[in-house]
Amino acid sequence: MNAPGSVTGDAVADFFAAGGRHRLWCPALTFYTEDGSLDKEAFARHLDRLAPHVGGILVPGSTGEGWQMSERESLDVLRLALKAAPARGIRVLVGLLRPSAGEIASFARAAADLADEGSDIFGFTLAAPLAAEPMDEAALEAAFRPVLETGRPVFLYQLPQVTGSTIPASLLRRLSERFPNLAGLKDSSGEDALALGGTPERLVLLRGAEGDVVPWSFEGGGPYRGFLLSSANVFPAELHAVLADLEAGRLEEATALSGRVAAAVGDAFALVAMLPFGNPFTNANKALLHARFGERGAARLHDGRSLPPDVLAVAQQILHRHGFAGA
Repeated sequence: MNAPGSVTGDAVADFFAAGGRHRLWCPALTFYTEDGSLDKEAFARHLDRLAPHVGGILVPGSTGEGWQMSERESLDVLRLALKAAPARGIRVLVGLLRPSAGEIASFARAAADLADEGSDIFGFTLAAPLAAEPMDEAALEAAFRPVLETGRPVFLYQLPQVTGSTIPASLLRRLSERFPNLAGLKDSSGEDALALGGTPERLVLLRGAEGDVVPWSFEGGGPYRGFLLSSANVFPAELHAVLADLEAGRLEEATALSGRVAAAVGDAFALVAMLPFGNPFTNANKALLHARFGERGAARLHDGRSLPPDVLAVAQQILHRHGFAGA
């Protein structure tokens, strides 16, 4: 039986198959006021920029500092997204980014309660718990099973550089056979082993690693139907245009624009690599977003620190160097 307040696994596949902006998703940044509370107005403006170009957002994701949040903070961000995003035609994936299996299950239950109350939740994105040593297949399955047993659509999230564990192909196949609500896989590893190694055909594959979109898209000969990219926070219109060009067979135009976006993002990641705080996905995109759109609170991080003015100044130079104007 389908869980109330969520879509079915088949509906997930149909959503991405519709093409256009449905194929582009964004792990939304989180915005803070000077006193550290959520900046609801900045988040609303951000959604207004995203709405014409993305099918949905992941909240909280790694880029939104989900790993740094408590469960209460994660729920606060999720409630804000569920209140604001659907009215703009943006679907919401819940990022179950918690350090332990028990905390994953707890947050999943709390998010499911919101869905039962009528919130429009598209599904869950489920990463491995954090581990000092890589978790074996049995331990990963034990962590994933309680969420899969809810019956709600689930995307597994391959993120070994953060979690310390890699989801093996054998586990993905077994869970796909056992749980029809396993809808897909988001791979941000940069290695793409599961997508290249032959995943179950029914799963929707989303690439989360930054870089040139074109060769990884199925139009460019790659394995991915969609993309869930941190850079969609800053370049939603451009990435949407790349996918539109691909769908229309304009490979040369898609390659040129995708290359410019990838170069700017690469420069931003190199810029923030020297920062001793925050995570690179958040830092790079907050710097570019602040420089491009002038959001006052965009440069503030979860821990209360802000990106240095010199980083923001160089981010502005990066945008100009690659031909991206502010708004």
